[in-house]
Amino acid sequence: MEWLHALWTFVLEHPLPLVAALINFVWVYLEYRASIWLWPVGILLPLLYIAVSWQERVYGNLVINVYYLITSIIGWVVWLRSKGQDDEELPITTTPTRVAVWGTLSVFLLSWPAYWLLSSYTDSALPWADALATVWAFAGMIMLARKWREHWVCWIISNFLYALVFYTSGDAITTFVMLVNLCVALMGYRHWGRLQRQQAHE
Repeated sequence: MEWLHALWTFVLEHPLPLVAALINFVWVYLEYRASIWLWPVGILLPLLYIAVSWQERVYGNLVINVYYLITSIIGWVVWLRSKGQDDEELPITTTPTRVAVWGTLSVFLLSWPAYWLLSSYTDSALPWADALATVWAFAGMIMLARKWREHWVCWIISNFLYALVFYTSGDAITTFVMLVNLCVALMGYRHWGRLQRQQAHE
């Protein structure tokens, strides 16, 4: 029974990261399924991770979750376009090549001022990774709102970097969440490819 007591103690000592992790897994599952319900869940999730990021001194992730909160509202509207009495969801498409090239260049350019801000004005646990992960996450959320398949590539990079940041800060729970998200992102990219091909044949 000692393990049960230890588990219960762990839960009591880490309620916020554990609740955030649970809601995160629901959100990632809905995203994997390309379900529009990811957006209302996505309104709750950033509120939890804003608090977690503040506790763990991961300020780039805090900023990105404020952005997630806003874009979850916008994304919900963009995905669901009403036509009379019928609701039509935005189809999955491929990111235009020009957008992908300029977007990648923009990510690397914007990561420099983000790094300077984090390293100069905060006690960020790992400012270079925090900055780069944050900018990739910004790009990923924009692409998700457009329902471009390649948004998963942004999540793969961002989740890997955030896993490093939270590991450095000592948050084992959120590190685990980011590693799970990384695995789901790898699977999600393939799954959305299958959904995209199915849509093309409908």
